Amino acid sequence: MPTISTTNQEFIPTTERLAFSKQVFDALKVHWQGDGIGMSRPGYGNKETEAMQIICDEARKMGATIYVDPAGNRHAVFKGKDRYKPVIKMGSHLDSVERGGQFDGPLGVVVALQTVKIAQEAGLEFPQDVVVTMWRNEESPMHRQFGIGSKAAAGLLTAAVLDNPNLLDGRPLREHMAEQGVDVAHLEALLGEQLVPKDNILHYAEIHIEQHTSLKNAGLQLGFVTAIAGNVRFPPARFFVEAVNDDLFDASVGGHSGAVEQRHKKFPQLAAAEFMLLLNQRLNELEAAEIQVKGKNVRLVHTVTNMGIPNAGPTTIPTEAFVQMDIRALDDETLIKAADLYVLTAKEVAAKWEVSFEASEHKKVTQTVQPLSEKMANWFQATAKSLNIRSHLTISGAGHDASNIAAIDISTSLTFVSHNGISHNWRELPTNIFGEDAYVSGSNVAASVAPHVVLITSNDLPLPTRKTAQTFEEALMARGSKPLALAA
Repeated sequence: MPTISTTNQEFIPTTERLAFSKQVFDALKVHWQGDGIGMSRPGYGNKETEAMQIICDEARKMGATIYVDPAGNRHAVFKGKDRYKPVIKMGSHLDSVERGGQFDGPLGVVVALQTVKIAQEAGLEFPQDVVVTMWRNEESPMHRQFGIGSKAAAGLLTAAVLDNPNLLDGRPLREHMAEQGVDVAHLEALLGEQLVPKDNILHYAEIHIEQHTSLKNAGLQLGFVTAIAGNVRFPPARFFVEAVNDDLFDASVGGHSGAVEQRHKKFPQLAAAEFMLLLNQRLNELEAAEIQVKGKNVRLVHTVTNMGIPNAGPTTIPTEAFVQMDIRALDDETLIKAADLYVLTAKEVAAKWEVSFEASEHKKVTQTVQPLSEKMANWFQATAKSLNIRSHLTISGAGHDASNIAAIDISTSLTFVSHNGISHNWRELPTNIFGEDAYVSGSNVAASVAPHVVLITSNDLPLPTRKTAQTFEEALMARGSKPLALAA
């Protein structure tokens, strides 16, 4: 087997050698519903399982053994020289948001397979096993929780999440899991335990499209992430009014908009509007104050992601209005202050407009700031430079499975690939990903593959070396994983 060297660029894939990736993406496109609609591949749904099977079939052709863990995640194991060394693990997710794009998530899985294939074709040896993982249900909207599969694998999933309602049909997550072959009772008994053997993983690497245009604007191909922002997301905040009692109908509540005098009306919709404007102002002021006190960029960002009036009519006085916001920051203390400000502002506005308010604070979803391996980010950047790949260090404002893996002290990296900056939208990549005129050109995909080929074939990573008592496969099965049966 040849010895890998960052000065030897023979293994770097050209756009022509990425035909395998194009073939896999073409197969995954079976779930594409066309421009204007895009990709809807719900977590713990049939389409996600079908996509996993497509990847597993390709991995088997390349010599992998496939395992399914108690949460339904798939792990494709490629054998290396020393099976008692901790493995290099790569992967991402295959589910999508409703009307999403083709490459948010799947790019990381396909690039991981392409990385293994390029190394195999070049005759390069894996010093240890290499594992390509497909995490289930990374996207949060479907079951009001992000990274469910990776959270379960890391021992971070709570039992309450299993009862979260599905966005489309309202049934609990546990029912959708069961339909996709998960033994939910077994999984529930394992909650809090790590389903992936932490001591058997040397490094976890995830590749993802950049969900911004900083790389594209700077003329760079890759970004190596040093931290993932924390976030807090409440259920939709409700501003509402109710009738005085069941026996006395109050025409100001749901009455005719033209028949009720203005002084008798209640305005939950105006309360919601003022809440949005006032909170936006206060959060901007909070960010400025936090930067001044802490002397660093806390990067507090906030977006109204959903708003409306249920059962609205052109001549009906609204009885309710709702607002939902997404709040993120690179500092946990700032994030806590922002969440407190959210509730305080809503209560003040509701009192001013004499309407009721409900925030469902106990149902909020919170993710703390997660640092990634700065040592490996620097290593990737140096490796990229030696391969004439244009890159820089960056942060991620969006959540990723990588944050759950890093949270249990596994060395973790996240690599961004430059593209047009659109994600969670059918316009994510409107042109051929492998064409040189594409927003994500074949050369950028190749650039993401190259340093990861070095990662899985190098004997000289800046990570502590050690031996384990079990192989990764043995340790995985000891935690409840089973070989995935061949498709009928």
